[in-house]
Amino acid sequence: MSAASVLSLFEAMVDRMESMASRLTGRKKIRPTRDQRDKFQELKKRLDAASAIVNTAVVELSRRSEKEIALVEDIRRTKGYQSITATILRCLRNNLALIFIGPKDSKLDTHRVTLAKRQTRTRCELLRSQHAHVILMWAMAFSTSTWTTSVGMTNTEFDFLIDDTCAERIPLVSPEILRHLRVLREEEPLNACGKFLEFMAALLESPPAVQGGTSRPSLKRSHGVESSPSLERLDSEQQQFQGIVYAPCNSGIYQLPSLRDMGFIAPPYSTYQTNGNGSHINMEPGGPLDECNQPQLREGAHQTSITHSGDVPAGVNLEPPSQKERGKTAFNGILGAANDFSTEVKYMYTNAPTSIIEQLPEPLKTAVQNSKQWRDERRRNSKTTGCLATLFPKDDNQDISLTIWCASKEAYRVNSIYGLELVISL
Repeated sequence: MSAASVLSLFEAMVDRMESMASRLTGRKKIRPTRDQRDKFQELKKRLDAASAIVNTAVVELSRRSEKEIALVEDIRRTKGYQSITATILRCLRNNLALIFIGPKDSKLDTHRVTLAKRQTRTRCELLRSQHAHVILMWAMAFSTSTWTTSVGMTNTEFDFLIDDTCAERIPLVSPEILRHLRVLREEEPLNACGKFLEFMAALLESPPAVQGGTSRPSLKRSHGVESSPSLERLDSEQQQFQGIVYAPCNSGIYQLPSLRDMGFIAPPYSTYQTNGNGSHINMEPGGPLDECNQPQLREGAHQTSITHSGDVPAGVNLEPPSQKERGKTAFNGILGAANDFSTEVKYMYTNAPTSIIEQLPEPLKTAVQNSKQWRDERRRNSKTTGCLATLFPKDDNQDISLTIWCASKEAYRVNSIYGLELVISL
């Protein structure tokens, strides 16, 4: 659980305790029975024990230095790396060699150097016992001189970092980082290190992914990393994302399962398109909006007649639909009622605790936190957020819509990462 979540729960608990205090000491005296008095005493003992633990934990949190907090953030920041600079790559290579092989002894080592290397081996052993993602994040976050001895990092700081990051996981290990790791696996000195090979196996452990297709360029993150050119074709080791199998779409972009695969029906579209002067043109068969060229629209799309001559059947209106009508059609299509306008929203749920956003996986969390909605809520010190919402239609047999408000640029980035395709333009 994140610090924001715990802080929110702590604040709610204090509010309830203050409310309870006012009730116990209010003007209206309560007169409990003997059994109720015994229950009060029992609960008081539990409260005293819990309060003592909470007080100790809060005091311990207050002792954390700014340096320790900054070091933790350095480790967590690496979770978003899509590509890495030459400096970070050098740190990664040196750290992995040191963690899995250890420092080399020499007969020329002084007693002080021998003690320092012994401490380094102890820390390397503790690091090797961590999850593969923690080892990878650590190896990209620091240079070897930062953490190997007490000169760069004290034992208290080292133990704090291990305890605080042991549960951290990388949502998506980028293909470029995996490519670098495979190169290290083939080169000395790590190619003969059994512990490193076990680390690689644990890092790459995932269900088999679909082969083929072309790669997409990795996206630049604002973490001091540089973007890279188009990558090589993704293989089964690169196509990992929390156990979800990637599949290639027609454009060659690797994506998560399509909306139709997940049970959604694509919104309908019109064969008429408005041009710049407000008039409309008839889209010929075989064009980019032809149903035959839209595989995700073949089954659930609204069947609009296409007329090629001046003979217009009775009752057929060739006027283009208004923007309001097209918007209503798209909205109904998203809710799973693409063929009529009968689906209406019955319930809308929102105003979730702000701490929930911290639990969203990347890149969704960053996308939400960069939105105008989120920033406006933070300026107002709101304890809830409207950036998450669910829309329930009146028909209980229809699926619901989960809405996430995020920044415009971040939304395009999410589209690229998940391989979303444009199916309608209003």
